[in-house]
Amino acid sequence: MILLFACLVFATNNANVPLLHFFYRPSCGHCMDILLSDIPRLQIDYRFELKKYDIDLISNYQLLEKMEQEHRKSGEDLPVIFINDSVFYGPENIYEKLKGTLSRFVKKTQPETLIEPSLKDTAPAISARVTLHYFFQPGCDECSRLDALFNNLMKNDSISITRYSVLEDTNKILLEAMSERIQMPEEKRLLVPVVIIGKGYLIKQDITTGNIFNLVKKHGNDNESMNQLSPQDAGTHKVICPISRRTRP
Repeated sequence: MILLFACLVFATNNANVPLLHFFYRPSCGHCMDILLSDIPRLQIDYRFELKKYDIDLISNYQLLEKMEQEHRKSGEDLPVIFINDSVFYGPENIYEKLKGTLSRFVKKTQPETLIEPSLKDTAPAISARVTLHYFFQPGCDECSRLDALFNNLMKNDSISITRYSVLEDTNKILLEAMSERIQMPEEKRLLVPVVIIGKGYLIKQDITTGNIFNLVKKHGNDNESMNQLSPQDAGTHKVICPISRRTRP
């Protein structure tokens, strides 16, 4: 996977037209409702340029991560909107603040610019097939966003992803067994989503494309040992998902 991007500068066409970056998944109902219904209505009252990014494409997912780093923001809900110095996550946040933000930016007399840092190729050379163990809880907002990342990683022939819902008791036991094997701290065993590759792991917001590739380079050769585990290696810890910021309908 070769991902080389030139450094781009996104600027408005004139002083009164802000640029709105919209990150979404086609399978996300809230995303499509906002994109196809709410955004067109806003464009009737406010002049702004719209750029859309389907994060089921890994280049767009990495762009989302880079823009979050640039803004020093993070969140798990979709869709995600960037407009100048503001970032909005999920429908509630967007409905509450986007219209007022557009009003504020339209009144500006100077054009706003957003510089996207260049994206470097972070994919390691993988000589052998690596299995990524991904534990999640269905309905977890963070887990839903990560589905796009893992669907992209599966396009790499050298990466295999095995997914485990922690709503199933056998998967909870397997997660505990793996946690024991890699000596994960006790307090971290209570959190999902979690990714385990060999003797390394990533939890929650640390699960990014760059961190996953670094984990592959560092622990990919240890991967086989994780396939030798049995439930007897596990303790009695429970596994939970962090409470979502909003209640799903």
